[in-house]
Amino acid sequence: MHILVASSDVIHARMTRFLLEDVGYTANHEPDEHGVRHLLKQGKVDLLLLDEECPDIGGYELCSEVRSQYHTSVSAQ
Repeated sequence: MHILVASSDVIHARMTRFLLEDVGYTANHEPDEHGVRHLLKQGKVDLLLLDEECPDIGGYELCSEVRSQYHTSVSAQ
């Protein structure tokens, strides 16, 4: 399972990624919605862990967009 951690908080994202990889998941970090959209379009994300405070767009707005356009599970933190 490939998990994408979308957070502008680099320290939080690194800790989350480390914990996920430690239990066997593949995880990546994207600090903004542009990188998130790029990976989602490639179809390489099974689960998106989304920070509610994205830099350019609200996390809940991005969550709604992802749910309506992509086949990916989303969890807003």
